[in-house]
Amino acid sequence: MNFPRPKPTLTHDNKNFWEGCTQHKLLIQKCNDCGRLQHPPRPICSQCQSLDQGHIEASGKGTVHSFMIGERSLHPLFPPGYNMVLVDLAEGVRIVSTVADIDPDELDFNMPVTLDFIDEDEEFSLPIFRKA
Repeated sequence: MNFPRPKPTLTHDNKNFWEGCTQHKLLIQKCNDCGRLQHPPRPICSQCQSLDQGHIEASGKGTVHSFMIGERSLHPLFPPGYNMVLVDLAEGVRIVSTVADIDPDELDFNMPVTLDFIDEDEEFSLPIFRKA
């Protein structure tokens, strides 16, 4: 049985991020007052408390900061051996994702990765990474 991925709930704060993903762009929130980048998107800058938020497009380059390998399946979308990674983006923020098409034994700290997307449908694309 093929299970669809659950779609995120769009909010005022994350709408640009998810719409960017649909266009295969990884948009990172940027404070228009102090320039701080932050992810996940939030209504207020965590540095200067400004409400004036914009975004930049990330390069898609990063390294694996941390990871875990799922030993058991809790859902058919996540079979045994699936991975969850925390990626340090070149821009200086971190994002939770997965590294696709990799053997669990190959995954390592500081491994270079590049951005890719999984198109679930015309309205939803999920950012993932691949070994660089």
